[in-house]
Amino acid sequence: MKMIIERLLAIVLVLALVLTMFACDKFGNDSNGDQNTDQNGTQNNINPEDIPDYKYLGTTGVLPDTPPPVDCAETNGEIKNIILIIGDGMGEAQLDAAELIYGKEYAFRDEFQKFYSDTNSLNTKTNEATEVTDSAASATAMATGYLTYNKYTGVDKDILKLLTILDVARMEGKATGFVTTDYLTGATPAGFTAHTLNRNLEHEVIKSQIHSGVDLLVGQHYDKYEDYAEKIKEKYNYFDKYDKNAILAKANEDTLLHCEIETEADGAVTLSELSGFAIEYLSADKDGFVLVIEQAHIDKNCHDMDLAGSSAAAESLNATVEAVMQFARNSQNTAVIVTADHETRGLVVSEDFTEYNKTIATKNGGEISYDFTSTYHTDTLVPVYTWGFVAHPEKCKTFNSAEKIKNTDIYHFVADLIENS
Repeated sequence: MKMIIERLLAIVLVLALVLTMFACDKFGNDSNGDQNTDQNGTQNNINPEDIPDYKYLGTTGVLPDTPPPVDCAETNGEIKNIILIIGDGMGEAQLDAAELIYGKEYAFRDEFQKFYSDTNSLNTKTNEATEVTDSAASATAMATGYLTYNKYTGVDKDILKLLTILDVARMEGKATGFVTTDYLTGATPAGFTAHTLNRNLEHEVIKSQIHSGVDLLVGQHYDKYEDYAEKIKEKYNYFDKYDKNAILAKANEDTLLHCEIETEADGAVTLSELSGFAIEYLSADKDGFVLVIEQAHIDKNCHDMDLAGSSAAAESLNATVEAVMQFARNSQNTAVIVTADHETRGLVVSEDFTEYNKTIATKNGGEISYDFTSTYHTDTLVPVYTWGFVAHPEKCKTFNSAEKIKNTDIYHFVADLIENS
């Protein structure tokens, strides 16, 4: 009897070993203990470390084509450079509040062509565009032209790796860059520079970014990048402090920089200064560049119901637009788009300090009232401002409207500009 039990235990151990090997192969768990899960917690057979650039990511082995062009961007001359500026969580109310608090009008709101964008993601049950988006899905939509599920970055609903607008630019010989006040692992930069099943799998985002091929990656200082410093150095010049001259000296090579951005730390740098640096860095490419800039803290402060913080971030975004426009006007071959991925917390604001429950002082000694009417992101239309080309939102296929596009159409505007260049 004892011998039979020992044999049965041996068989069980062998079966357990075989199943473990199969599971590791199937689900691709990495050495950091991160498991690839979708937003419902289902494991998927993906390990980004094993997948170099543009290879199969998914279950069918089919890489989706880039979305067909819609010819929505009309140019009067050559457009060499495209700069996309994203205010995370920025609806019109967030801009209105900042203008009222700082006592100024943001010039781009009057000088640029203006229309609005819808901001959906896919419902996981119906696969229809009915969900209030998170930043990961919305960034993926703008970056790739495809709607996807919340939390997914750079992959479609079938877990297929998508080419981003930065990939398209690079294939056309242009330099590419992403600059953010967030960590580079944040949802918006990940949507443009990584391919993962969950925005929270930060180690997988980093590993995917190492293989992204984006020429310049700049984000908030984050210790997790130190864990990958040696791996990063195989692909990038790696900097953990902002040293403009040292970085520009190697502008013919790819660079990853994480540094203190708009914090109280010594040596912190502003988003507008980093954006000017990024333009200078990428301008070394004679074929032009595509640069994405994100001010992430409009969203973060609205989540905290901190209107002062949100407005300071909007003021930073305006300063960044002004810095970008100095270059754009001088270059005469640069297109600029300013938009948002979604609105956060349903902000309402009024010059009448009695209209809403909360009040805040303005810089000129006045007072305005405001309130947050939602607990999360909303489906409020967000503004789109364009400069340097004539946008034709009515040619975009979802709404065929001169006033309204879908977030996926941001991809089309940039793609058309690249093609026209």
